[in-house]
Amino acid sequence: MDWQLQLNDNEDLVIDQTPHWSLFISSVVQVFVIVIVSIVAINMLSGLPIWTLVFPVVVLLLGFVKLLSRLAKYRFSHLIITTERLIDVQGVFRRRIREIPIRQISNLTSSQRFLERLYRCGSLRVEYSGEIGHDDFSYVRRPDRIVRFLSGRIASGFQPASDLTRRSPLDELVKLEELRNRGTLTEQEYDRAKSRLLDQL
Repeated sequence: MDWQLQLNDNEDLVIDQTPHWSLFISSVVQVFVIVIVSIVAINMLSGLPIWTLVFPVVVLLLGFVKLLSRLAKYRFSHLIITTERLIDVQGVFRRRIREIPIRQISNLTSSQRFLERLYRCGSLRVEYSGEIGHDDFSYVRRPDRIVRFLSGRIASGFQPASDLTRRSPLDELVKLEELRNRGTLTEQEYDRAKSRLLDQL
């Protein structure tokens, strides 16, 4: 992550992910087709004046620009889940950061088409109290995992930070182990959170 995420007291980072690689599939196919068509067009127009090559060259450049824009989106976009917030970070030159407190989330919906199930990605809709009311996220890695974690936090009543401070690090370790066993946390995420809790003992 190329920017500094400021965590609140008693807040832990659970997930930090970039968009799924399937974001590139359509752009790569389009660029491939454009390259083939442009090469054929350039060969066919090779005997004509040089200005006739402008159109296929411009189309080829536009295809590469689109692919580069997808690469930039992949590199600089993050979907972050902490124990208190859902954070969406986007933008290369102008960064946009949206924060949704978990306590405000009212409904979660994940959807996966057939190929997305194979790729283990999909879309996520988050409905929450506020002026906008909902946000949609696409090319999300393992959206079912995010729904499970957030639903678990919501179902447990989402204890605010003032309540979390009254729980001992040992209680937090037990909760971490439950999240790992359910597959909500990876081994690396579990180890990082566990080491922070052990430092508090």
